[in-house]
Amino acid sequence: MFAEVKKCADNHDIKGLHYIFVDCLDVDPTFDKYKEDYLYCKEIEGFFDSYVEMSPILSDNNRWNMAYWEQLKLDLVKNFSQRRFEHMLQVAKVVYSDKIERLLAERESKKEPTVVESKTIVVDAKKEEAAKPQITITEAQTPVQPIKVQADKQQEDILAKKRALELQNQRIEREQQEQRARIAAAQKADAEKKAVAQDGQDSKKSVGITLAVLAIVVLIVVVVLIKVL
Repeated sequence: MFAEVKKCADNHDIKGLHYIFVDCLDVDPTFDKYKEDYLYCKEIEGFFDSYVEMSPILSDNNRWNMAYWEQLKLDLVKNFSQRRFEHMLQVAKVVYSDKIERLLAERESKKEPTVVESKTIVVDAKKEEAAKPQITITEAQTPVQPIKVQADKQQEDILAKKRALELQNQRIEREQQEQRARIAAAQKADAEKKAVAQDGQDSKKSVGITLAVLAIVVLIVVVVLIKVL
């Protein structure tokens, strides 16, 4: 489980979880890295909103493009429903097909190569010399060379795959950092919006109190004037 998902789940931060899963398919459209987290979070009470119709959900995958994808994301922010999110799992396979193909190829390449075991043939050196006295030491060692070349090639392949894995991990880390930054920005904007709304309410209350005090003062003045007259 991703640390950020666990943190939000432990704190029952539903809004934070929504921010993560709104962007998760942009990070990993295969959804493999988030599947376990999703299965856990979907059991949290209040994780899903009841479905509310916004932009129409299109069943025709020929109309699934990036414009449709962005609209789905906007709708998901407003109404994080299971129906809308799981529809997006299918749409991601179309709009991010090239990225999915590349990610799957990278994941396949990082797998360790299968080690092929070979049988060791023990040769009686004395009998070999008697049967083939013309074989020199250099010639006797020749069959070993392809094995060494193969071992070197396997080592190079392992190193290349290791480098590819490191690059992939660096890219995923960058994408997760960007995701965390987007979540923090969205949370900050939400907090500022609430603060502005609260300030507006406080201002209205303050104006109301001032007017009430003024009305009382005017009333007292009127009463005094009436008594004087």
